[in-house]
Amino acid sequence: FMVKTITLGENSVKYAPNLADSFFNLNNQLCENNDGELFVTNFAGILELSTGKFSYVNAGHNYPLIKTNGESFEYLENQPDLILAVMENTPYQEHTIQLNKGDMIFLYTDGLTEANNNYQSFYGEEQLKETLNNNKDEELSKILESVKKDIKTQIGESDQFDDETMLILKYE
Repeated sequence: FMVKTITLGENSVKYAPNLADSFFNLNNQLCENNDGELFVTNFAGILELSTGKFSYVNAGHNYPLIKTNGESFEYLENQPDLILAVMENTPYQEHTIQLNKGDMIFLYTDGLTEANNNYQSFYGEEQLKETLNNNKDEELSKILESVKKDIKTQIGESDQFDDETMLILKYE
């Protein structure tokens, strides 16, 4: 189902006039023959490199964190749209923000915030934000490494139970 989502999503973004239409089309395609009632969250964005305009759609995915104007990372809390593959003909809303030189966006899967030590305690959204802010002036690779290290400290010897995917970008 994920391979199907990725393939259809890439094609949809290429041929739809905007991200909202892309998600509308992708959702309808994923709803077809979905007898297993599977679903997926998704976040997609397009960064216009020449201007810093960042357009995005969030279909039930975790809120990304954004650092603007040299400040701290904060959650980008627009109400997400419905997850994909649940209901046909669902509208999706495209949002736009302006990035300036030095601004950063951090995207991640829920495997990060739900990482836990045998369900005794979870890593969580506040810990993630704190770790990012404690390392916000580091190189991007160092920021990612700090998050990985902090999660490992949190879960100890517990097994990883979900994917832990991160992406950070800095607009220059």
